[in-house]
Amino acid sequence: MPFPVDLKPKYSYKLIRLGRNKDGGYLVDKKSIMKSKYLVTIGISTDWSFEESFKKRKSVPIHCYDHSLTTGFFVVYAIKSFLQLFQGKISPFLLAIKTVIKYFFFFRAPVRLYKERIGCANEKVLPINEVISRIPKKYREQVFIKMDIEGSEYRVLDELVDNASIFSGLVIEFHDADLHIDRISNFLNQFSLELIHVHANNNWGLGSDDNAQLLEMTFSRYSTVISSESSLPHALDRTNNIELPEIALEFK
Repeated sequence: MPFPVDLKPKYSYKLIRLGRNKDGGYLVDKKSIMKSKYLVTIGISTDWSFEESFKKRKSVPIHCYDHSLTTGFFVVYAIKSFLQLFQGKISPFLLAIKTVIKYFFFFRAPVRLYKERIGCANEKVLPINEVISRIPKKYREQVFIKMDIEGSEYRVLDELVDNASIFSGLVIEFHDADLHIDRISNFLNQFSLELIHVHANNNWGLGSDDNAQLLEMTFSRYSTVISSESSLPHALDRTNNIELPEIALEFK
């Protein structure tokens, strides 16, 4: 069953790709990047290619949030990759070394990592309002946000709506999208930024009614329309996981 048409961008927009050409890369519009005075990314794991790409285009202070990036995480990550050497797999070990080195080089001023979990205040975790309060007031008028928090995004949608006036752009992943169509639609109807792109992340495959379980959505305050016809997929879209079937989105 197709997704409702309000989950599809109204037009075709001028987009660029930030991040790697697989999972972790997203399509955005250049204006929202260049207008930004701050970047906040929530949920990064071992991939900060989007943040690196963003920083190359517009050097702004960056606040990153990920409660899982602890010392223990990297110890386990390194041990697992080392053990794969005994299976004749050298690539994971080399990747782990590269990731650890890049971690120490990237996460230093003006990039700051907060090892905190994001959600609603009732969960005794950090709400979006607190995230925003950490940004100096002079930068709070043009903030770009990227969010991938494995399902907790639904807990902070109201805060995103309430603070939309300070955002230049938003990239967000909606998990279990097939089960939360109404909640996503409601967010789209309330959020003041323009939906400019949607892409199915094939890491989660198909779910209820053969709809994609994981949607990547991009919003902008400064979008540039290039056609009155919405066309998906975009030429810059890439398969998140080449070992799994691609997912074609349908709308009705």
